[in-house]
Amino acid sequence: MLNAVELGKEEIKKDKSKAKWLRVRVLAEDDKTKVNVNLPLSLVDVGLKLAMKFTPELQDESLKDIDFEEILEAIKNGAEGKIVDVYNEEDSTTVEVFIE
Repeated sequence: MLNAVELGKEEIKKDKSKAKWLRVRVLAEDDKTKVNVNLPLSLVDVGLKLAMKFTPELQDESLKDIDFEEILEAIKNGAEGKIVDVYNEEDSTTVEVFIE
């Protein structure tokens, strides 16, 4: 039984060492970064709410079609890699969201 407990502790340590990040990039037409947000997944709920409040670029009309609640749900269900890639032709802006 003690061996099982020790094994469980080891697995938890391994999971913590492989921290995942939510990365959000908003790029201008010339691929110049307008917004660059990196959050540990453990802070995604809080961080996304703060980013939406204090980052005017994320309030842009071109981002209205992005369902951030759906993104959070996908993250909670283990999504990895690029989960959003949106290009706005009006202002030539690209939004990318990935989990690494």
